[in-house]
Amino acid sequence: MAPYYSEVEYDVFMSSYVKISANDVTSNLSLGRQELQSYTKDVNEGVRESPMYEQLPETPYEDVIPSLAMYPDTDQAKQAFSRDMDTPTEAIAHRARVAWAWMTIAVEIKHDANLSAFYFDSRGSTGYLRNTVEGRKAQAQFVEYAAQIMARQHRTFVFLLYICENNVRLTRWDRVGCIVSEPIDFEAEPEKVLNFIYRLALMSDKELGYDTTAILATPEEVEQLAVFFRPNEYARECAAEILAPQTQVLHPIYKITCKNINGTEEGVYYIRKDRTASQSPMGPATRGYIMFIQDSYLLGFLKDYWQPHSDGKVPWELDIYMKLKAAGVRHVATAIGGGEVKDGSGSQMTITDNSFNAPLKLEHCRIALKEFARPLEDYENSKGLITIVSHALEGHDNAWNKAKILHRDISVNNIMFVVAQDEETTREMNGILIDWDLCKERDELNNNRTQNGRSGTWAFMSTLSLLHPLKPNDLADDLESFIHVITYYSLRFHRHTMTRSAIKSASEPISEEALASINGLNTKLGKYVFNFYLDYDVGEDGLNRGGGHKRSSARGGELDWWFTDAVPALNYLVTSLYVLLKKHYKQVDFASLRKKYSTLPVPPEQVSSEQGRGSNSSVVDNSGPISLAEGPKWHTDELDVTISGPEQMNEPAKGLNSHQEIMGVFKEAIRRLNNEEKYTPDKTQDQFLRLCVIYYAAPHKVSSNPTDTRLSGNLIQWHPSIILVCSQKADTRYKHNGRAGDKQETSKWVGFSLRDGRCWRWKHLVILVLT
Repeated sequence: MAPYYSEVEYDVFMSSYVKISANDVTSNLSLGRQELQSYTKDVNEGVRESPMYEQLPETPYEDVIPSLAMYPDTDQAKQAFSRDMDTPTEAIAHRARVAWAWMTIAVEIKHDANLSAFYFDSRGSTGYLRNTVEGRKAQAQFVEYAAQIMARQHRTFVFLLYICENNVRLTRWDRVGCIVSEPIDFEAEPEKVLNFIYRLALMSDKELGYDTTAILATPEEVEQLAVFFRPNEYARECAAEILAPQTQVLHPIYKITCKNINGTEEGVYYIRKDRTASQSPMGPATRGYIMFIQDSYLLGFLKDYWQPHSDGKVPWELDIYMKLKAAGVRHVATAIGGGEVKDGSGSQMTITDNSFNAPLKLEHCRIALKEFARPLEDYENSKGLITIVSHALEGHDNAWNKAKILHRDISVNNIMFVVAQDEETTREMNGILIDWDLCKERDELNNNRTQNGRSGTWAFMSTLSLLHPLKPNDLADDLESFIHVITYYSLRFHRHTMTRSAIKSASEPISEEALASINGLNTKLGKYVFNFYLDYDVGEDGLNRGGGHKRSSARGGELDWWFTDAVPALNYLVTSLYVLLKKHYKQVDFASLRKKYSTLPVPPEQVSSEQGRGSNSSVVDNSGPISLAEGPKWHTDELDVTISGPEQMNEPAKGLNSHQEIMGVFKEAIRRLNNEEKYTPDKTQDQFLRLCVIYYAAPHKVSSNPTDTRLSGNLIQWHPSIILVCSQKADTRYKHNGRAGDKQETSKWVGFSLRDGRCWRWKHLVILVLT
């Protein structure tokens, strides 16, 4: 988050970001310093933070709780944050629940400066951000407030307050970053804070950051939606979920308008809670909603996102859909409306970027899709997974060869399957490829970048895209992403060598709580998923890099796990795809790529030794993650070692430089599915539900007594029964709070980080499983 903060003077913050139409906003401020002090409460140093909240709202129902929250004075908001009390007493009458969908502004209060996200009285070596373990934890907590509000509401920006002891910082968040005011001494200059709050009371919804194009649906409109006739079971389930009265309190129904694709009329749609959403408060913030189409008995899909503004250099996604349709591209969604979101003053754009001296500016967009689709993860079995992804791959092939367009963001969220609404069935497997906002036309692929940063979803990006951030996307990068989509769901929903025995042997569905407990202890799968899909490092040039584990598997032509009872066609598909991947990477000139795109110095011996590494190398490179498994061989009894496309048998091998061979692999897998005499459902429950994932950590102190090593410092909780410890000893037995545990991994360099944007590396990492 550090690169996305910008500190400004108080007067600049107020004049630039807290503007209202009133001429004199301070004339009614008469609260003096003595009166102000009567409202404050002294807190002794060293006490815990919780005693401060005796008179503050709290809730046991949310994991993330702001110290204070402001809500609009409406009956709906009051209903959302009020709690029913059977026997209200003075002690608990003040308590409220957190209602992110209605919150106007959140306030964070810290009584200990060492626990704060910011410096106030002085500055550290890194500036106004407290670059300590506790400081970064506090920053992550504060970011979460902005993320929750902006994810649950239709907002263009949001204000948050940060209070530490007698000091206050004002902040404003939009999809580019956060503007932070210089610290204000609340006792010395109370009028500054009161002036800000006074302005909030006078500001319109738009001036407070509310998207005025999203209007709360009236009770009459909601009642009208309920009478729609829906013959399809899944459609009825979705409609019932949207219209459930108990859920509308915390997730109200909104009415959205978009220009129709013909540009002459406006379509009206009703949406409630998003089905897919980015959890970051910054960036595209893509959200997908199932929508009611007004004056129709059909459901559709609405995409809401923020696109880089480039004065025409980046095409509108709506225009891309029209080009795809004109070219006769199959298996892509059908746009019926959308474009830039405009309110009374024009297009909605970010303004925080003005303080960063950066070219990035985002513009709010929407697109309405005709298809009523389900996410890929809802597939029923291997046949569904293979069929749906093969349809999306065919759409990708059509777009590349007919419309000359490359998608550039193949991921699990961008492949869906259509649900017909005119018949009583939910088993359709008509896969479609959606989200074309990052695409490029073929002739533009090698031109100068039109926006900063690489394109794609990190977990599914190709090895070369992760290793070389400056390399433009090409066809092979997209096709490799399809392979990562298949392996992702193979790990998540199918039985393999890292599946817990309790899941393998379950004859009845496992409860969500029990499943979370089982997955929480699956350290082997957790480490593998992190290293393969999430791991990254920040180079000296400031660019994020990853893909070491992917490269190892691709060049070796195999993965570090295998199926235990998968349908033969799925086993064939995944195994063959990695043989194809190995075949492709044999053609890659890594030395030339490094020379052309790398901005980091590389020792000559590292370049020369790279060519001889296989998939089971214990170290991928000097900065990448370790291999966390022995790399057992895949079953190859049904593997066709020579893989060619159906019509181009005599042409030179192209690997992933064309669709021919990968589509040939999918077609053969489908042929094998169709030839199976009896098809057995093979999809398991979600093995990623609350799976162990390391977020961030810092060095810990461990006592030197090897017989009873007690852990001290700030332990990072990986799971209620798992603790991460950094030790200088490779062989010892550890105890935590008197409970013994067995170490699972030692004497290896491990890189990891998600929350604070940093990559910590420990030697002798110990994963302590408490007994």
